[in-house]
Amino acid sequence: RTLSTMFNQGAPIQTTEWSDIQYKFGNKVGKYADPEMEQKILEQRLKKIVEDTVDNYNPNDYKTLEQIDEELEDSYDDDRELERLRQQRIAEMNASAGNSTFGRVRKIEKVDYVNEVTNAGEGIPVVLLLMQPGHSDCARLKRSFDECAAKYSETKFLEIISTECIPGFPEKQLPCVIIYKNGNLVKQITGLNPWGGAKFTSEDVAYELHRMKVIWDAEIEDSLPSEDPTPYSLKSWSTGLNRYLT
Repeated sequence: RTLSTMFNQGAPIQTTEWSDIQYKFGNKVGKYADPEMEQKILEQRLKKIVEDTVDNYNPNDYKTLEQIDEELEDSYDDDRELERLRQQRIAEMNASAGNSTFGRVRKIEKVDYVNEVTNAGEGIPVVLLLMQPGHSDCARLKRSFDECAAKYSETKFLEIISTECIPGFPEKQLPCVIIYKNGNLVKQITGLNPWGGAKFTSEDVAYELHRMKVIWDAEIEDSLPSEDPTPYSLKSWSTGLNRYLT
């Protein structure tokens, strides 16, 4: 039968909550016991699913932040709407995380550094982006961190103006990312090359963060080689950084 024939069934068929629950467990009771009535009930539900899908369809619903960002760069007329969609996607990803602890990139100042980074808490990974307003590479990496922060909400993502954090910080080292865990500096990353180069994606960023053990992603874990020789010895750099911040 066609959908139009199936759906032209007159008044909706009412079922009880008890019979619906029983049907889910394979027990055909009430109106479900009649094969013809059962078919009509299922067709009625299919109609409702189709109607809801058509009524609520939005072609932008499943766009990633990366896709939205690309359209922001390519489209002038729709830039406000696309930026709204980008912020909406961040909020949706944050809400879907359920028991989120952080969920977004927060801006801090130098006076916040010790509490927010060094003393973040046992087992809490911290990703700190040293950036400058108007710096295109910093802005691109920040957008990827926005997406990662919303998806991997057990990791703390922060940003700080580089020259406020470390006076005289060289712009050629931007963007700079500092990774902390358990009060210790575990990695310092400068530029875009470690994230995949000029054409890096948010997926590249998530891969590297997982590799550094600051986020957890089961799919990425399955794709890793059996041994990951990422170095973590950065004591000399950590000593110099702490001198500026204390």
